[in-house]
Amino acid sequence: MSTPEERLAALLHSTDVPVRGDGLSRIQARVARRTRVRRVVVPLAGVSVTALAAGLFLLGGQDDRSSLQPGVTPTTTTASGFFCYAPIQEGSTCPPSETPPPAPEPTVPSDQYVGPSLSDYTSADKDDVVRHWLATVAIAGAPQRHACESCDVVPIGVGGRHVGDAVLARSVSGTTVTYTLVGVGTDELAVTAPVEGDRVTSPLTVRGTLQQGVDENVKLTLLRADGQQIAAGGAPAGSAMPWSGTLTWSDTSWLHGAVVGQTFSPKDDTLTRLFAV
Repeated sequence: MSTPEERLAALLHSTDVPVRGDGLSRIQARVARRTRVRRVVVPLAGVSVTALAAGLFLLGGQDDRSSLQPGVTPTTTTASGFFCYAPIQEGSTCPPSETPPPAPEPTVPSDQYVGPSLSDYTSADKDDVVRHWLATVAIAGAPQRHACESCDVVPIGVGGRHVGDAVLARSVSGTTVTYTLVGVGTDELAVTAPVEGDRVTSPLTVRGTLQQGVDENVKLTLLRADGQQIAAGGAPAGSAMPWSGTLTWSDTSWLHGAVVGQTFSPKDDTLTRLFAV
């Protein structure tokens, strides 16, 4: 039986197995190729990392240091699943947690106007129109006998004394004639402001003149269309001297009212003069 040394010598001198002396060269060549591959892969990896970092820098902005800030915890969660973070970065948006209620509409006082008629009451009877107006303003007067039946003016009397005149407007429709009250006044007590159709606000200054009389007082009332009193006041008046009084109110539920003025006798406190605007 041969020894291992003898078998090795037999293999080395055998003509069937070629002996090649390039084993070391082949190993060195493979090592060299692997080295070149590693040298190429490493620089390429460095370029990729650099490009990625540059892209992130451009997206974040040169002054964006938010990535360096410590994390924050969501403080609010909306019904739709959004989160509100604190602190919120400048320029960011955060949906509200709920839809805010609409702002209340501003309260705008209604336009309020004055006019003596108070209502659109009409009648084919002139006296009926006057009686209806006197009942609305709660004055115990009555139509007096007409001096001119064809005229659209009806005298008003209290206790047989003439205190003013009601001016009517005539409306004709075919053969039907109806009347509406459009004014009440007297020559002795004139009103200069306001005038019919004026828009009024509180406080309202009422001005006028008294033709005859000494140390009298003009009683002023502001009435709604249903005759309810809104404001009351007074104004001292004298012969041929301008007078003025102020009416103040807070009720804004009415649209059309009338300023009614009256003077009374200092002897028996009976109504002496009457106007409405």
